[in-house]
Amino acid sequence: MEPAGRRRRRKHSAEFKAELIRACQQPGVSSAAIALANGLNANMLRRWVNCAEQPESAAAPARPPPPPEFVPLKLPAPQLQTDIRIELQRYKVMLMTGRKDEATFRFYEAAGFNRDDKQAFIAKAPRA
Repeated sequence: MEPAGRRRRRKHSAEFKAELIRACQQPGVSSAAIALANGLNANMLRRWVNCAEQPESAAAPARPPPPPEFVPLKLPAPQLQTDIRIELQRYKVMLMTGRKDEATFRFYEAAGFNRDDKQAFIAKAPRA
């Protein structure tokens, strides 16, 4: 059983469509009047007429272009750098860490951070 107010999609035979298309192509005929007389939506009937008037080549959907071929590129081997370089232009970067060991501080200082420049404090919600 279908829910109230819900309609099924109607299917129309090719002969029925062709008859209505021929009627719409007559001079001085209103396609909206023909649609109304046959219980159809005027836009749907107009779409049928437009499709019938298109040449076969235009009616068929165009094939999508084939995907491009794979082209391998030769790239130079990456050069590994052991040092850390940060280049900044008019920007300031602040690094926060929970680590407190000296080796971590030395690592960040080697990357250009200064441990004595700023101090950060974090407020946490009180524990219940």
